[in-house]
Amino acid sequence: VRGGLDRAAWQAALDDLVERHEVLRTALLEVDGRPVQQVCDPVAVPLLWERAPHAAGEPERLEAVRHLAAAHATRRFDLARPPLLRAGVWELADDDHVVLLAFHHAVTDGWSKDVLLDELGRHYTARRAGGRAPLAPLPVQYGDFAVWQRDRADNGALEPQLAYWERVLEAAPVLELPTDRPRPPVFTGRGGAVEVDLPRALVDRADALARERGATRFMVLLAAAQTVLARWTGQTDICVGTPVAGRGRLELEPLVGFFVN
Repeated sequence: VRGGLDRAAWQAALDDLVERHEVLRTALLEVDGRPVQQVCDPVAVPLLWERAPHAAGEPERLEAVRHLAAAHATRRFDLARPPLLRAGVWELADDDHVVLLAFHHAVTDGWSKDVLLDELGRHYTARRAGGRAPLAPLPVQYGDFAVWQRDRADNGALEPQLAYWERVLEAAPVLELPTDRPRPPVFTGRGGAVEVDLPRALVDRADALARERGATRFMVLLAAAQTVLARWTGQTDICVGTPVAGRGRLELEPLVGFFVN
């Protein structure tokens, strides 16, 4: 974080997050062998604030801070004692800070990260000005979603869907790509990431096709990728895994929580 960082406003902004999102102050308990959520009163977020250690040079100092941050981030959470987040700040100078935010995965997901960072900025700006962020009240909380999901599981609504996908995926073929190396004898799951820059004109055409078909850009690009795989392999059944947000209702979009099924 470049520039001055107001410690009191930062602490208040973190506490505002916990007050707004019940899931961050929910204790996850076990009763009779089943998980139970217990929403607790707002509580202050543990905040570690230290001067960065002295070192021979700037790269060495940053590396030392990275080690401190990693140690702070990997400390275990007690799921029965919220809040299920903690924060750290290391001062490199009066106008230069390294900030850490650590959340337990039971209460956050990838989508939540954007919600948290956006709201934290709003809370901090408002607290520095002596006020509260004018955020609209949340229509529901994560606990409501958890109850809905449990009800669906208990009344058997998920069983037909699960049975369908088990049947379809049971005979899923292996993708026979023309690779330059044979598949390893033992499946490892190791893979890689490849970044591709698409020309603006191509993206605009994909967006136009998406609007025409009532789809999203993601759907168009995924269909294109699968078409290429089909041409390379000659196969018509192709399994492609993609991450999804798991938020099927608009009122779930502004929530912090673990929505991955």
